[in-house]
Amino acid sequence: MRTASWVRVGIVLAALSACESAPQSCFGPLERLEPSGAILPTAEWGLGTKAGPYVFISGMRGIDPVTNEIVLDLSERVRQAYTNMFLIAAAAGAEPENLIETIVYVRTDAPHPSPEFFDMRRLDNEVRQEFYGDGPYPNRTFVGLTELNGTDPNGETDVFEVKGTFYVPCS
Repeated sequence: MRTASWVRVGIVLAALSACESAPQSCFGPLERLEPSGAILPTAEWGLGTKAGPYVFISGMRGIDPVTNEIVLDLSERVRQAYTNMFLIAAAAGAEPENLIETIVYVRTDAPHPSPEFFDMRRLDNEVRQEFYGDGPYPNRTFVGLTELNGTDPNGETDVFEVKGTFYVPCS
């Protein structure tokens, strides 16, 4: 009976010593990300945050960072949203291949699933393929909504937003 107890103690100590050898550089204070060249927030929200080895990017729209206007062409708008997300993540050392998961929000007034919803999913698929080729692809949740933040230069409500979570390996 005593031998089994000592074996358990040894396993616990081995596990604790493994935890202590993990790089501590990943677990500093939160780092707010607002790199130069990024879009300007449209209200009181942060663009991104690095927390340990994870980088969380707020929902990015297809806003041109030079003009701070939404790109009119829908395909280019989706591409610009991803580009904006990657730029902010890069400020924390993340690269596109470090993207773990996206949540894509698409606005449509039609009952779901609508042709608009499927058109936007097709555009998102095309842009993801441009960035990731034949895969592997980051996880994705695709959500249809009746409201999204902001309007384009023509006064139309925006229809696309992507939010991402990245993993930056400890050095």
